[in-house]
Amino acid sequence: MCPARSGWLRGLAAFLAAVALSFPAAAAESAKPYRIGVLNEASAANHPTVEGLKAGLRELGLQEGRDVTFDIRFTKGNPKAMPAEAEALVKAGVDLIFTSKEIATLAAKAATQKLPIVFTLVGDPITAGVVTQLVRPGGNVTGISSLTPELMPKRLEVLKTLFPAVKRVWYIHDATDPTGSAALEQFMEAQGAAWGARRDVIDRATFNLSQSMEVIIDSCQPQGPVEVAATFDEFNLDLRVSYVGPPLELPDKRPSNEEMMESEDGQRRLAGFMLRRHADRVRATHNAGRSTILFHFDH
Repeated sequence: MCPARSGWLRGLAAFLAAVALSFPAAAAESAKPYRIGVLNEASAANHPTVEGLKAGLRELGLQEGRDVTFDIRFTKGNPKAMPAEAEALVKAGVDLIFTSKEIATLAAKAATQKLPIVFTLVGDPITAGVVTQLVRPGGNVTGISSLTPELMPKRLEVLKTLFPAVKRVWYIHDATDPTGSAALEQFMEAQGAAWGARRDVIDRATFNLSQSMEVIIDSCQPQGPVEVAATFDEFNLDLRVSYVGPPLELPDKRPSNEEMMESEDGQRRLAGFMLRRHADRVRATHNAGRSTILFHFDH
């Protein structure tokens, strides 16, 4: 185990232990093992965050079975199973719930307002709706943020320093992640600033990227990931959005109020119309099941 990892585990374990002992039930029932419920989307019980937590607790002198026990619920990548598993942990009588990522944390928060919940691997707890503030989160939820949106500009800064000539960056966006949109906007902000793009160009490109992702995922039901590529030179900023699925309609004419009120199709056509209006040029193609949209912005 590398020193950096070991230090992180000790910190997380000590933090969780402090949270657990701060609740009256822990002090009142200290004679029996403390029951930690675990909730995540892992494929097996030995997820790295769980094994890391156990290792950190051992380093603090807490022995599994004697001092602490674990009730581990993992959904094998199925987010729809999260609410039921969270409620099952509450009914099982655990003393604390340890979660990984946003979906598990939100499910646990919905299941109980009394049991302490400690989360990890949450990119932006405020944007995700996990807590209302970082300094004093309040309620029964606390944890460690991975600071995904805040770190995005720094990562691009390092990339630009290491590879000054880079003109194309590929960003993988997880649409099921509640903090994904914030990270996506930070990505465009940071990348545009690194390239020296004008403020109005960055704003329009950011709008088109976030809105097109939302509409594509909601309306086109893409099979697999949505790929995004951004390129920039002295005169142009281009965004390329590609996915396997039906093409997104980008009409030249705004749909009527009647069309928008009478059907969801009218609302989708309005979204497509707005995307076309915000870019200087738009080109859409569909070939062998793959749809591609190119948004061009003059710089």
